Amino acid sequence: MTTIAANLEQMSADSKVVVGDSHYPAAKIFRFPGMIVGVSGEGRAMGDFLRWVKEGLPETIPNIEEHQGSFRALVLTPDGLFEYDESFWPEKVNRNFAAIGTGAHAALAAMMLGQSTENAVAIACQIDNNTGGPVDTLKLAESKRKRK
Repeated sequence: MTTIAANLEQMSADSKVVVGDSHYPAAKIFRFPGMIVGVSGEGRAMGDFLRWVKEGLPETIPNIEEHQGSFRALVLTPDGLFEYDESFWPEKVNRNFAAIGTGAHAALAAMMLGQSTENAVAIACQIDNNTGGPVDTLKLAESKRKRK
């Protein structure tokens, strides 16, 4: 499925998308004005969330219940880290890092031990069957994507 890890400076994600018995690489973190967004979960629900972000976070939120899908998103802004779910309500993360997805526990443990977001996702790639490389990283202060 996914592992996305972030601190207050950058966000990293694996690129393995699992569909049934197959998988392929795809981007899971995206840059929007003033923020980096990482998404994990059901494709249609994630698409609705990303379109909502692209439209500037309008008051009217999409009704994703009709899709029967769920998702989690991490949003990194200069004001901090926020986690979203199907409610589209931002919950501020009150620590300097966070992780979502099937490899989140491995990534969180790695970051608690001082690893970077990139290394945390790389470690999750070795532990979680639904997480795989390459690892993409976006820095909040830069516009370039780094792939490791």
